[in-house]
Amino acid sequence: MSEVFVLQHLYRACDGDEESKLPGVYSSRQLAHRAAQRFGRQPGFREHPEIVAGGDGDGFYIQAYRLEQDSDGWSEGFVRE
Repeated sequence: MSEVFVLQHLYRACDGDEESKLPGVYSSRQLAHRAAQRFGRQPGFREHPEIVAGGDGDGFYIQAYRLEQDSDGWSEGFVRE
């Protein structure tokens, strides 16, 4: 296995804050998709059960991450505001 698929659930709350949950990490996109369908029937998740493509909107996101590789953009650290 050279990559994993991270399932996240994101939405904007009434106060404008972004709420984020990480329901699971899977060995294939298909398994992550099935998990999103399962979670999408549960309280909290079912208010935004869609699988969102393109990074815009409320619902589930599935993103592939390569193993044994640093994430883009962090090689020089970060600045606290």
